[in-house]
Amino acid sequence: MIKKLGLMAALLAFTFVAMAPSANAYNEADHVYVAANGVGDALVFPAYIVGGTFKTTIRVVNTSNTYSVVAKVVFREGFSCCETRDFFIYLSPNDVWEADIVEKNGKVTIVSNDDSSPVVPLEIAMATSCNGYPDAIGLVEVYESYAFANFRKGGQCGDNGCSGGDAVRAPIPKDLVKAAYEAAPNSLAALDCADGSMCVGFKADDNNDYCVQVYRSKSVLTGVEEMVDPSAGLVLPQPATALANNCNAVKLTVNEETRWDNYGNNTDFEIRAALAKETVNIPFRSDSNNSTLAVLSFPAKLSCCLSGTDDCDGVVNGNDTGRKNCNSFIGNDGDCLHMSEHATTWAYKPYDMEENTPKQDDPVFSPVPPSAERPPLKNCVTILDLGSFNGIDVTGNYSSGWVRITMTDACCQRFGATREAGKNVWYNGSAVIPTYVEVGNGDISWVPASYECANVIVTNDASSDNCNTAPTPVDCGNFDNCSYQVISPNMTPLSCCAGDE
Repeated sequence: MIKKLGLMAALLAFTFVAMAPSANAYNEADHVYVAANGVGDALVFPAYIVGGTFKTTIRVVNTSNTYSVVAKVVFREGFSCCETRDFFIYLSPNDVWEADIVEKNGKVTIVSNDDSSPVVPLEIAMATSCNGYPDAIGLVEVYESYAFANFRKGGQCGDNGCSGGDAVRAPIPKDLVKAAYEAAPNSLAALDCADGSMCVGFKADDNNDYCVQVYRSKSVLTGVEEMVDPSAGLVLPQPATALANNCNAVKLTVNEETRWDNYGNNTDFEIRAALAKETVNIPFRSDSNNSTLAVLSFPAKLSCCLSGTDDCDGVVNGNDTGRKNCNSFIGNDGDCLHMSEHATTWAYKPYDMEENTPKQDDPVFSPVPPSAERPPLKNCVTILDLGSFNGIDVTGNYSSGWVRITMTDACCQRFGATREAGKNVWYNGSAVIPTYVEVGNGDISWVPASYECANVIVTNDASSDNCNTAPTPVDCGNFDNCSYQVISPNMTPLSCCAGDE
């Protein structure tokens, strides 16, 4: 128990730190969605924590028997989602990549002996983020770039694709995957997302000629992370959130900031709509022997306001298409973390084991404005101690029960353009990945939180002057985001969308 209380203290310390285009016509049914089966072409590991003997292990699995995959792994610090490191991994069919995020020589470092790494062995410290914020807490994203199948030694590209020569049998050598990616074109936008491919010929390190079929990203990746403290014998696993149908068509590089809206078939607003939750439900224990921490990850916040680039300046202006009314919650106090475009307000209602709830959600102080009682959630990763968060007891002084947390992103995050010309998307709630950690007398666990689906509207309206008022939906444009996933390609469409392909 002493060691687990030490972990609790470390988590609370982090809490304090965290607070200081395809060939087919695009339509609203052609978008990314959260994969219920945990397999997709983009992954989000919701939080990593590093310090002392505490480390985080991540594993990315290629579940395909057929496709080799090149993917970009992106590490972000937890304050503003700025990149601190990125690189490619090379996964043959049925392959897995594993790496540890550890503290080494006083620096947060990524280490791996896996042959899917860009270099073996891999040992590289996090770079200074664009805002200079600490990197001991953050999140990890994986963007699938291209997929490859049918490697043939001595084969030729012809009308029927890659043929002739000798088929390369599994396991596919990693140097062939790397060479094929280098030879692939910079864009596959002309290919169909579902099954379009093209033949690419290349020469490998063995000086032999090869050919291979190359595809846009295929939804074949899954992942799991583990927060580990060997000194305490702790292993806390958490599955990655998988986004499917991102359908990347751009040959990714490590020479630019990675943004959801730069790759794939989606804008950042469609990504947020797919991740949106109206409320989050967390059971808790809160007494002398038990504590519960909400771990709230916002992978689409991206607030690099000091990086100096147009894509990542954190400043709302006339050039930021579709972002309006960003002063609706809080103003800019000069700190990048307090930019109103990245604010998420929140409210809560706790219940005890007998369904009782306090008459008022907050402690009663006078005069204390709501913003002081519940400071907006501005960070990319926030660890919220339900028993005491900035002086708030979210549990309502109950020793056990559950709490409903309602989050609302700033308007400029919740309304904006889709890839389809003239169509915009709106959602209520917040684009959040919610999990929670329970620390008890002799036990500790880290599990996903349940949630209520957010309402999502696809609209022809050009603006949403008041995000509390839903815009007018187009046909089949008004649904909760759990159904929003169901109308994606290759899945059974809603009846009202059947003729909208």
